[in-house]
Amino acid sequence: MIGINNFIISSSGGSEGIGFAIPSNVARKVYEDIVQRGRVIHPWLGVIMRPLTTSLAQQLKLPDAHGALIAATQANSPAERSGLQGGDVILSFNGRPIRDGTDLRNRVAEAQVGTPVKFGLLRAGQPLELNVLMEEEPAN
Repeated sequence: MIGINNFIISSSGGSEGIGFAIPSNVARKVYEDIVQRGRVIHPWLGVIMRPLTTSLAQQLKLPDAHGALIAATQANSPAERSGLQGGDVILSFNGRPIRDGTDLRNRVAEAQVGTPVKFGLLRAGQPLELNVLMEEEPAN
Protein backbone atom coordinates (compact mmCIF):
# COMPACT_ATOMS: atom_id res chain seq x y z
CA MET A 1 0.00 0.00 0.00
CA ILE A 2 1.28 3.46 -0.89
CA GLY A 3 -1.46 5.57 0.68
CA ILE A 4 -5.09 5.90 1.65
CA ASN A 5 -7.24 8.10 -0.59
CA ASN A 6 -8.95 10.80 1.41
CA PHE A 7 -10.09 13.43 -1.10
CA ILE A 8 -10.71 13.79 -4.85
CA ILE A 9 -11.30 17.02 -6.76
CA SER A 10 -13.37 16.34 -9.85
CA SER A 11 -15.47 18.53 -12.13
CA SER A 12 -17.89 15.67 -12.90
CA GLY A 13 -18.10 14.12 -9.43
CA GLY A 14 -16.41 10.94 -10.71
CA SER A 15 -13.07 9.45 -9.83
CA GLU A 16 -11.07 11.35 -12.45
CA GLY A 17 -9.30 14.55 -11.44
CA ILE A 18 -6.85 15.34 -8.66
CA GLY A 19 -6.60 12.93 -5.76
CA PHE A 20 -5.09 13.37 -2.30
CA ALA A 21 -3.89 10.53 -0.10
CA ILE A 22 -2.49 9.97 3.36
CA PRO A 23 0.92 8.25 3.01
CA SER A 24 0.90 4.68 4.30
CA ASN A 25 3.73 5.34 6.79
CA VAL A 26 1.64 8.13 8.38
CA ALA A 27 -1.46 5.91 8.51
CA ARG A 28 0.61 3.11 10.08
CA LYS A 29 2.00 5.45 12.78
CA VAL A 30 -1.49 6.74 13.61
CA TYR A 31 -2.79 3.17 13.84
CA GLU A 32 0.08 2.04 16.09
CA ASP A 33 -0.31 5.07 18.39
CA ILE A 34 -4.03 4.40 18.80
CA VAL A 35 -3.54 0.68 19.45
CA GLN A 36 -0.63 1.16 21.90
CA ARG A 37 -1.63 4.40 23.66
CA GLY A 38 -5.27 5.00 22.84
CA ARG A 39 -4.46 8.31 21.12
CA VAL A 40 -2.16 9.80 18.49
CA ILE A 41 1.19 11.06 19.80
CA HIS A 42 2.70 14.10 18.05
CA PRO A 43 6.45 14.72 18.40
CA TRP A 44 7.37 18.33 19.21
CA LEU A 45 10.48 20.36 18.47
CA GLY A 46 9.21 23.82 19.42
CA VAL A 47 10.54 26.12 16.71
CA ILE A 48 9.07 28.95 14.70
CA MET A 49 10.40 28.83 11.15
CA ARG A 50 10.85 31.48 8.52
CA PRO A 51 10.99 30.68 4.79
CA LEU A 52 14.57 30.68 3.53
CA THR A 53 14.50 32.50 0.21
CA THR A 54 17.45 32.97 -2.14
CA SER A 55 17.73 36.66 -1.25
CA LEU A 56 17.58 35.93 2.49
CA ALA A 57 20.23 33.22 2.07
CA GLN A 58 22.48 35.78 0.35
CA GLN A 59 21.93 38.30 3.16
CA LEU A 60 22.85 35.63 5.72
CA LYS A 61 25.91 34.71 3.62
CA LEU A 62 24.71 31.13 3.17
CA PRO A 63 25.94 29.02 0.24
CA ASP A 64 22.35 28.42 -0.98
CA ALA A 65 18.71 28.48 0.14
CA HIS A 66 18.62 24.86 1.36
CA GLY A 67 17.70 24.19 4.96
CA ALA A 68 15.15 25.32 7.52
CA LEU A 69 15.68 28.78 9.02
CA ILE A 70 14.74 29.02 12.69
CA ALA A 71 13.18 32.39 13.50
CA ALA A 72 12.77 31.59 17.21
CA THR A 73 12.39 28.76 19.69
CA GLN A 74 9.38 28.34 21.91
CA ALA A 75 9.89 28.72 25.65
CA ASN A 76 10.63 25.48 27.51
CA SER A 77 10.66 23.47 24.27
CA PRO A 78 13.03 20.66 23.28
CA ALA A 79 14.64 23.09 20.81
CA GLU A 80 15.29 25.73 23.48
CA ARG A 81 16.63 23.19 26.01
CA SER A 82 19.01 21.71 23.42
CA GLY A 83 20.48 25.08 22.46
CA LEU A 84 18.83 25.74 19.09
CA GLN A 85 18.58 29.49 18.48
CA GLY A 86 16.84 31.94 16.22
CA GLY A 87 18.98 32.42 13.12
CA ASP A 88 20.15 28.81 13.04
CA VAL A 89 19.71 27.05 9.69
CA ILE A 90 19.00 23.33 10.09
CA LEU A 91 20.72 21.43 7.28
CA SER A 92 20.30 17.81 8.38
CA PHE A 93 18.16 15.58 10.57
CA ASN A 94 19.93 12.38 11.70
CA GLY A 95 22.33 12.76 8.77
CA ARG A 96 19.61 13.22 6.13
CA PRO A 97 19.59 16.60 4.33
CA ILE A 98 16.78 19.07 5.05
CA ARG A 99 15.50 20.93 1.98
CA ASP A 100 13.21 23.46 3.68
CA GLY A 101 10.87 24.07 6.61
CA THR A 102 8.25 21.67 5.27
CA ASP A 103 10.84 18.91 5.04
CA LEU A 104 11.89 19.60 8.66
CA ARG A 105 8.25 19.55 9.83
CA ASN A 106 7.72 16.17 8.12
CA ARG A 107 10.88 14.66 9.65
CA VAL A 108 9.86 15.85 13.12
CA ALA A 109 6.39 14.32 12.63
CA GLU A 110 8.02 10.96 11.79
CA ALA A 111 10.36 11.01 14.81
CA GLN A 112 9.79 8.86 17.87
CA VAL A 113 9.02 10.64 21.13
CA GLY A 114 11.77 9.99 23.69
CA THR A 115 14.55 9.47 21.15
CA PRO A 116 17.45 11.84 20.49
CA VAL A 117 17.79 13.42 17.06
CA LYS A 118 21.05 14.82 15.68
CA PHE A 119 20.68 18.15 13.91
CA GLY A 120 23.37 19.49 11.60
CA LEU A 121 23.12 23.25 11.33
CA LEU A 122 24.81 26.50 10.50
CA ARG A 123 25.06 29.16 13.18
CA ALA A 124 26.56 32.46 12.09
CA GLY A 125 28.08 30.63 9.12
CA GLN A 126 29.76 27.99 11.27
CA PRO A 127 28.77 24.28 11.15
CA LEU A 128 27.46 22.82 14.39
CA GLU A 129 25.78 19.61 15.55
CA LEU A 130 23.22 19.47 18.33
CA ASN A 131 21.28 16.57 19.82
CA VAL A 132 17.64 17.17 20.64
CA LEU A 133 15.51 14.78 22.68
CA MET A 134 12.13 14.57 20.94
CA GLU A 135 9.20 15.16 23.25
CA GLU A 136 5.44 14.83 23.00
CA GLU A 137 3.63 17.98 21.92
CA PRO A 138 1.99 19.62 24.95
CA ALA A 139 -1.80 19.64 25.16
CA ASN A 140 -2.09 23.41 24.66
